[in-house]
Amino acid sequence: MGALFSALFGFLASLLGRLFTVEVAKFLAYKVLLSFLMFSGLVIVYQLIISLTLDWVSSLLSDYTSGSSVVLQVAGVGGWILSELRVDDCISLLLSAMSVRLALRMIPLSPVK
Repeated sequence: MGALFSALFGFLASLLGRLFTVEVAKFLAYKVLLSFLMFSGLVIVYQLIISLTLDWVSSLLSDYTSGSSVVLQVAGVGGWILSELRVDDCISLLLSAMSVRLALRMIPLSPVK
């Protein structure tokens, strides 16, 4: 009778252990997938938003200052310097890192504080 109980208990313990292991693996897989999407997808989205905003501002500026070429030259040089320094990429990377931190902070057992 004891052998039957030990076999039954061993089977139930292994089943519970397997279930726990599968759930932990799923949780880690979702967390890795979320982090990957945050690092890759949000950088592209933020880059697009920043580029569209800069294009809109520059077109608005060129429409407003159509008679004055000095302002356009300064804006053009400033835009060239910003594009050479890749400021828009840096801003999009910083914004995506902040959103990853916010998403990780919303996970209850995350070590990010």
